[in-house]
Amino acid sequence: EQKLQARIGLAFIVQFQLPGRDPAAAIPLYEGILKDLPAGHAWRALVLARLGQCQADRKSADYARARDLFRQAVEAAKDDPFLAQETILHWASSYIATADREEFATGLKLLGEKMPLFAGSRLEGVAHELAAKMAESLGDWARVSAELEAWAAVGIENYGLKGQVLFRIGRINEMLLKD
Repeated sequence: EQKLQARIGLAFIVQFQLPGRDPAAAIPLYEGILKDLPAGHAWRALVLARLGQCQADRKSADYARARDLFRQAVEAAKDDPFLAQETILHWASSYIATADREEFATGLKLLGEKMPLFAGSRLEGVAHELAAKMAESLGDWARVSAELEAWAAVGIENYGLKGQVLFRIGRINEMLLKD
């Protein structure tokens, strides 16, 4: 178990440490760890999630592979709701990276399907913020307003940011009502 922890720690360092972080170089480290983990191992979901991040973050990103890994990680993280939520946010964010309307729509649909998993969590506001950004990119102002309202309702600790969000809600509703 300690050797496994050390291997995961090394992969984290390669993936995240600055300067010199290298998600592509972390991929074979995570893949090696994954081969050694049994299907139900408690850390399998974490390794799948980080491997997905590496696929999405490397210079020649493989979003299809990253999304498949994120999906597997969420399925494996049934006993770790925070990891599942974090992974869903990375998964949904992968649809923003290509700056394509269809991708935005797919990411927004994914967030809509997974939003109940965020209810009452510390990441719920982040999920609503991300959904609002995707909806805005699609020009779906009613959805933007709904997501911003949901974000404000779960709580925004930064008062300056909260003021900006509330102002945007007002402006969007003003546009929608043509008032």
